[in-house]
Amino acid sequence: MRYCNTKRFNTGLRALAIGLSIGLTMTLTACGGGGGSDLNAFAATTPAAPPPAVPPPAASTYTVGGTVSGLNAGATLVLKNNASIVVTVTANGGFAFPGASTAGNVYAVTVDTRPNYQTCAISNGTGSIPSANVSNVSVVCTTNAQYAYVGNSRSNNISVYSINATTGALTQVPGSPFAMDPGAFSFPPGPQSGTGAITVNAAGTYAYFANSSSNNVSAYNIDAATGALTFVTGSPFAAVGSFPESVAVNPAGTYAYAPNTGSNNVSVYSIDATTGALTAVVGSPFGAGSSPVSVTVNPAGTYAYVANSGDNTVSAYSIDAATGALTPIAGSPFATDVGTFQPISVTVNSAGTYAYVVNRGSDNISVYSISAATGALTLVAGSPFATGGASPGAVAIGQVR
Repeated sequence: MRYCNTKRFNTGLRALAIGLSIGLTMTLTACGGGGGSDLNAFAATTPAAPPPAVPPPAASTYTVGGTVSGLNAGATLVLKNNASIVVTVTANGGFAFPGASTAGNVYAVTVDTRPNYQTCAISNGTGSIPSANVSNVSVVCTTNAQYAYVGNSRSNNISVYSINATTGALTQVPGSPFAMDPGAFSFPPGPQSGTGAITVNAAGTYAYFANSSSNNVSAYNIDAATGALTFVTGSPFAAVGSFPESVAVNPAGTYAYAPNTGSNNVSVYSIDATTGALTAVVGSPFGAGSSPVSVTVNPAGTYAYVANSGDNTVSAYSIDAATGALTPIAGSPFATDVGTFQPISVTVNSAGTYAYVVNRGSDNISVYSISAATGALTLVAGSPFATGGASPGAVAIGQVR
């Protein structure tokens, strides 16, 4: 058995321990220091995720609006901003356009559709939006002047009156009565005449007068400020028929219709929107019954009706929207009631559902329902209705709004 030197062995162990300790320390130092594991070393070398982005604050937006005054009860005003944004106003007071815009954007307020019989002026209507709501746009509406026109057939002139909006009283305007065109005469050719030969377009810009004796139609410009009349260039315009008895203009103001009593037809004209001048449409004049004296157009501008005093009928036509030409409706002409004579005037109610015909020779009124689909006429129950007077000459329909 062999024995080792214990002292020498212990000294060797101590040397080995010291060497291992020094080597381990050097290894840890080279890996980034002692005291941390490999996971800690990986975490220390991986970049941290950035914090989530914070969106910028939304830009402040502002509205455009103001006040409306002077708008008549029941009237409607349509305003437009920048030719695209629309607001409808039906009462006086504040208004604001829908939507909102940021500061610096431009606004421009205009009248898109004015109320009937009114003119509306805008102030503070343009600018750039500040950092606040725009609320100082001012819209002031005023009621347009009203005038009455009376055709004087025996004196060949037209009386013009201004109408007091409060009392309804009439005052002749300066220059009234206004003479007819040179060579135009309206003295009626027969006892059935005198049904009201003058009419004014819906815009109140032109007036037309049927001249029975000279077979033409006079056209006048209307001065919006005074109501005074001046001749339209080219007036009077030939009727292409004989004894034009009256004249009517369609609601759109694009066509005029004049029944010719002597030639049993209806002259149709297109109306120049800029000048008011008349031009006979292709196919004019269009056939009617015997002695047509009165013509009316329904509110939609789709049908026309003519009272024929010579054969106690009513001619009914559909109207070509593109040309104004007349086409007889199936069943036309329609007879007035049995025992009625000399239909002298015809009109249609505002809804376009009924037609009313005054029969001068029998002192009564024939009433018809109007077919919405075809324009055909059907006598209503109880028709004709007595006038209670003698020799009725005209009929008009009024409706409270």
